[in-house]
Amino acid sequence: MKWHKLDAQGRIVRTVEALDRQTATALLGGGSVVSDASLRLDVFKFKPVTTIVTDVIQPQARKEATYRYKKGWRRLREVALLLQARENQIRHIVDKWRIPSEVSVQGGRKIRFFHPEAVRQIQRHYLSLRGPHA
Repeated sequence: MKWHKLDAQGRIVRTVEALDRQTATALLGGGSVVSDASLRLDVFKFKPVTTIVTDVIQPQARKEATYRYKKGWRRLREVALLLQARENQIRHIVDKWRIPSEVSVQGGRKIRFFHPEAVRQIQRHYLSLRGPHA
């Protein structure tokens, strides 16, 4: 089988005949070693990537998705932030006391939304769990 060594621009530097990639890499001295078939069939993979350096700094943090339902309804994360609790604590209260919620499918995700009265129930149960010292 024919193997090629490529440079940084994706051009063929050397070619060698070998049975497998390991032998070809040893003969060509490392670097980007691809088979002739791969080079012919997947041309776009070996094209060079151009990098442009600028002075602009962009924040890399992921943007939080905003999910909307009915006015006044809150999702689980919002309830946890409101009560300054962990989401798992709120989930536990909701499951234990069977507090009603509505599930809305948004973008392939199932999001639970709580009515303002349900949020008050969650708050009441959470404060009773924390005790009078909190």
